[in-house]
Amino acid sequence: ASNILALLMAAHLVGSLVKDDALDGLYGRITFAFFRGESYGYLGSRCFLKDLSGGFSCDDGDEGVPSVWKRREEENGVARVCLRPARGDLTFQNLGAVRGMIAVDQVGNLGGSKDLYVLRGKDGDGDGDDGGFAAFLSQVAVELSSNDEGGYVAQASSVEGGDDDGGATPLPPTPLSSLVKISGASIGNVALTGYDDASVPRSMYHSHLDSASSYSGRQTIDKDA
Repeated sequence: ASNILALLMAAHLVGSLVKDDALDGLYGRITFAFFRGESYGYLGSRCFLKDLSGGFSCDDGDEGVPSVWKRREEENGVARVCLRPARGDLTFQNLGAVRGMIAVDQVGNLGGSKDLYVLRGKDGDGDGDDGGFAAFLSQVAVELSSNDEGGYVAQASSVEGGDDDGGATPLPPTPLSSLVKISGASIGNVALTGYDDASVPRSMYHSHLDSASSYSGRQTIDKDA
């Protein structure tokens, strides 16, 4: 619930405090997304990213059919849906390519502190600590955190990417897992978390093999979060 609340608040602040002209002038579009079915093989994010990357084809034609229950104040006036396969809205087709993704995970379980951590994954558009869009997103998240005394502070995680730290990946079980798999780790991705630990290597999170016995003797993230 804390992750959803944090994302809703971020969307509210961006929508209410940033002018439309400023948002329209950005290189890319800021999009907030919530996914369902993540505990079952990342169904929501995996399906969405596959559709967005060009794998979606509607049997009712490229524009689908008019929605009988959902209307939108646009030039067309009516939202478009697809019956086969079922999609309640085809607006996602206008989003374009994904440049980067920030996942929010367990930000409500800080153990009494106000410290947040930015876990950075690898991406294919740069090398080294200063290269790649993941490094850019990580730097932005850290620099935009509160400088006020007593405020929440985001800092770079001590967990290294790649094969360091015993082969562990820094990414927790979030929609980033779908992004990395579908894009081949070519898209920048970071996670804003309430913990400074890596997930276990070769994890089976959110699969039929996801159980306590599967991770015997290996590091796990906080189960109480």
